[in-house]
Amino acid sequence: MGKDKIFMEMENLKLEKMMRFIEEKNLFGKVTWKFDNGVKFFVNCDNVFWYATADSEEIDEYDLELLKKSLEDSKNGVELFCARKRKMRPQGKFYILIPQEEHKFFDACGKYRATGHRNPVEVK
Repeated sequence: MGKDKIFMEMENLKLEKMMRFIEEKNLFGKVTWKFDNGVKFFVNCDNVFWYATADSEEIDEYDLELLKKSLEDSKNGVELFCARKRKMRPQGKFYILIPQEEHKFFDACGKYRATGHRNPVEVK
């Protein structure tokens, strides 16, 4: 078997693993993909880190365990995954949308963020 064929089979297995995970966790609408020298997957994190922005975080097969853990820890698991991967807390306004008992998971992702134009709400 040639190197090109082996590479293609490995890429197909990665793609299948990602698609099965998306289906199993019912992440349709939260995960998008694009073709760019292969298939790349992204999770939506619009308005999570900065006010009034479109944003996404790339995900690959090595991120699946972190995403799975984030989905187990929070009803907002996709957003928690992004915060954990970026090692960054969400903007203050996002905290209004999540239950108080989940704040600890997001707080553990990074240092406190001062309020301002791109982070408009103080977290209490």
